[in-house]
Amino acid sequence: MYCRQEILGWLYLKARPTSKVSELFVHQLSLHACRIGDVYAGQWHHFHSHQILDAIAELDGKTDTHFTKRETPYRGKILRGLHHKHFFSPMFIAKNIENSVRRNAPELAKLVQERIATSPAGRPVDLDALIAYAATIDAFRLHAARKSGIDPKVTGECIVFKATNTGNVLLTLATHAESDEAIYERVLTARKTLFNVSELSLYADQQAQFNTRHEVRHGNIK
Repeated sequence: MYCRQEILGWLYLKARPTSKVSELFVHQLSLHACRIGDVYAGQWHHFHSHQILDAIAELDGKTDTHFTKRETPYRGKILRGLHHKHFFSPMFIAKNIENSVRRNAPELAKLVQERIATSPAGRPVDLDALIAYAATIDAFRLHAARKSGIDPKVTGECIVFKATNTGNVLLTLATHAESDEAIYERVLTARKTLFNVSELSLYADQQAQFNTRHEVRHGNIK
């Protein structure tokens, strides 16, 4: 209850008043705000809700900062007409780097060898620095490339939305590991219940009143 109230309030602050948000999207954000997480492509994920909210602020022009690449349309037939906006969760960096080093050890070793071979003549080679760079920056870049299957850039997971003339319709969260079919199934569910962002303050107030009555009824507030 508290997580949902918090998310409704933050969406009211971060999103454009003329945008809309699905009940599914609110539910997903609430799960992450409560640190419960959610399942995508058969795996549990825990995202930081405020990094998603910051991406919404970028998307809706509520901030001048941009931490991830700008929103782009889906090119595939199934999700054509929808857009996605990336957000990035740094909590996975250490584990992703560890997994990537194990998976890509031969390629990382090759990168180190290539840099040694192309280093300027007469200049000492800092082997420790080359190995450290390969085991961190290169490893994470390869991880991101493997996840996206397209471009070795760090992009993170994404918000799926419909762009309209009056505002964006925030539909669902998604990961790169999911199929377009799986995402589209959630989109169909999301479209069934939509809220106007301009009304979310009212929903947040109603939720706060409900929580207060609940606390009083159970003796937690005197």
